[in-house]
Amino acid sequence: MRYLSPEWFAAASEALVDDPGLAGATAGLRLTLQQTVTDVPDGDGVVRWCLVVEDGVRLVPGPLDDADLRFTTNYAVAAAIATGDLGAPTAFIRGDLTVGGDLTLLTTHQRALAAVHDVLAEVRKDTVF
Repeated sequence: MRYLSPEWFAAASEALVDDPGLAGATAGLRLTLQQTVTDVPDGDGVVRWCLVVEDGVRLVPGPLDDADLRFTTNYAVAAAIATGDLGAPTAFIRGDLTVGGDLTLLTTHQRALAAVHDVLAEVRKDTVF
């Protein structure tokens, strides 16, 4: 399945909802991260989605007005970050990733975000970037 396609979103959503450990890893946490990806192949060229952490984790179409953190980048950089070929901090320093909102939330909730990343590892294995 292609990264950021409807099939990818369905698989990622299912993995997040179905993971038994993720609810525990995110218990008591309320956080919304919004990502905007430009230059996406196919479709209208822009994909916006949100990761909502509240009583579990789910993906929803974006944008949302009340996102705690907002990330914007192009498809090539988003794919490189998703595959682990590029670290988000490096992309940010290079100016390839813009971030808005409360950046302290990234360190405050590092473990919960790492748990989300780990759950999506199986989805990444079946993803074409």
